[in-house]
Amino acid sequence: MSANADQVQFTAYGPERFAEHLPFARRGHLFTVPGDFPEDTPANTNVIDWQMAVYRSQGEWEVRDVDGNRKVWGTGPSRRVAVGLAFLEIARVRRARAADIADRRVNVLGLEAVPPYTVEVTDGVTLVLTPQAIAHLVRIEATDFGHPANYHVTGPNGGGAYVIRAEKNVELRTLEVGVLHIRCGCDPDGHRFDNETDALDYVREELAVWEVCPKSPGAPAAEDQQPEDDEVAGMAVIARTVRRAYSDATELLVRAEDYTVTSVLADGSAVWTEHESELPDGMHFELVTYLADLLAGTEAPAGLGWRESTEPGVFTVSLPPVAP
Repeated sequence: MSANADQVQFTAYGPERFAEHLPFARRGHLFTVPGDFPEDTPANTNVIDWQMAVYRSQGEWEVRDVDGNRKVWGTGPSRRVAVGLAFLEIARVRRARAADIADRRVNVLGLEAVPPYTVEVTDGVTLVLTPQAIAHLVRIEATDFGHPANYHVTGPNGGGAYVIRAEKNVELRTLEVGVLHIRCGCDPDGHRFDNETDALDYVREELAVWEVCPKSPGAPAAEDQQPEDDEVAGMAVIARTVRRAYSDATELLVRAEDYTVTSVLADGSAVWTEHESELPDGMHFELVTYLADLLAGTEAPAGLGWRESTEPGVFTVSLPPVAP
């Protein structure tokens, strides 16, 4: 991030801010140096934001960090000069640290100077799942001690607002959307990996929908790329989830009203129905979550190419074929 003394936002502090034995003046100003400053250091070397204090000391202005070693980073005849010199010194130290990290990665660990794979989360939605309903979480309201919190929600298809109590049969499920960056020079904040296998394992496990950054000069094998089309991508996730337990599954019967899978079919024959048993390993909640995200905002599942079955409100959907 680009930052300088002219962009700093100051907050005045008084005698109550620091204990008397600490090396800060009784009055002064606080400001923040972003953890991603300076902008020419790679994101994998970023640190947390630093809180700094600037104050008058012995006839001039002095800058110290608040939460670290309380080192003096800059002094000057004016606040602006002292803060500017502090930024210059912090940039020098952080650039040297970034160079040391890159050198160790290359010459000691035998890795690339910067991790070549980064998974950036770009969007997400949190669903509230109950046996009776699926809703989009808006906010959580704390209640009196010993009482369940209140989840303020809206219906997944643009319905009105209402409240669900956080009882034991209520579950929160977050779906995240992201981008896999591969040596593309974007350098976003995110989860970083040194090999393709670990990166792909992460996106498959953590992201509901993802794509490879178009600036990436390389990409995973074709069968590992998730399609960009949201519907196809969503069905790929659903198919992968179902086939954990039913490897030959080719179709599902889905009740659109509550996003529930009622049957799993393999070449036209039922291998599981909701009347026989529960889906294994918490799969019901996973599928409800994915289906709610896939169908949210659509007027009718038939608009997605699903076929209405003989049972009203239940649709047949073909799963994508198993990758060879």
